[in-house]
Amino acid sequence: MRRDGPRNFIPDTNNLPWFCFWSTFLCCGCLPILGLLVGAVLCLPVALLWFVCNTAVAIATLPRTLYYTYYTLLTTQRLGPNIKVAGALSLWLPVLLWPPIVALCSLLAGFVFGLFAPVFFTFDNHGYFFWETTEEMVKCAWKAVKKFFTVCWHDFFLTLRFPHLRRRSPLTLRCQRVANCVRRHRV
Repeated sequence: MRRDGPRNFIPDTNNLPWFCFWSTFLCCGCLPILGLLVGAVLCLPVALLWFVCNTAVAIATLPRTLYYTYYTLLTTQRLGPNIKVAGALSLWLPVLLWPPIVALCSLLAGFVFGLFAPVFFTFDNHGYFFWETTEEMVKCAWKAVKKFFTVCWHDFFLTLRFPHLRRRSPLTLRCQRVANCVRRHRV
């Protein structure tokens, strides 16, 4: 049955996705789509910048991290001898997995930032779109690399100072209690 007369302006649920798409497309003058296109071009260089620089920082600080982590663990007075031995035996794996984890996370974060940051920078620009977006992305990526270096070089070692504070009695782990717990909870 054909309906004569004007249709309602409010879209029904079948046309809602198309209405949202076209309203965004026409309202912003295609800027989000243009931002995604710029992001597709720039995501690889930004991801490589983050990947190479952050991985280099993680590898360069690895010997210092290993030394100070083990030094702090073995010289602290807050931990008993059993916990120190258990920590020394189990700490090598997370410390040595640090550079590959940094590499993977930097690569993923660089791709996400490189792809979606131009969409946000689109609305901040006042002049040439592509060049200002490129400049802003490189500045932000380099700032993130510098902050990662600051965390690896300074902040990590500031947190290692706190276990040296004196405590009345050191934390210890009695091996007999651990063995009893393991025996009781065996399946």
